[in-house]
Amino acid sequence: MASNQPLGYMLGRSLRVFKNQLTAELRNRQTALTFEQFVILHLLSSNDNIIQQDLAKHMQKDKSIIVRQINGLLEGHYVERLTNKEDKRKRNLILTKAGYEILNEMKKIATEVTQN
Repeated sequence: MASNQPLGYMLGRSLRVFKNQLTAELRNRQTALTFEQFVILHLLSSNDNIIQQDLAKHMQKDKSIIVRQINGLLEGHYVERLTNKEDKRKRNLILTKAGYEILNEMKKIATEVTQN
């Protein structure tokens, strides 16, 4: 199926469709986390030296939105804040055991959504 739409448009649309389908499936399964929190957990799993400011830049979101998302992850004991060894003013975010477990569950759901 050929399309006259630019590649960027098609990629953006594909991402929106995937995000909407995954969000609906997470809601159906009554998962405690949102799509954005899933993305945050995924980013944290691949980088143990990341701070909130880095997440905000990477996700291109306002810092206050990221703080709310992280606070939800902290309340669920999926993430911990640790003092940065090099700069005591900064706090690194790391996944807990529960964080890795729910991330793996959500990855399975995401895989199922992409296969349907």
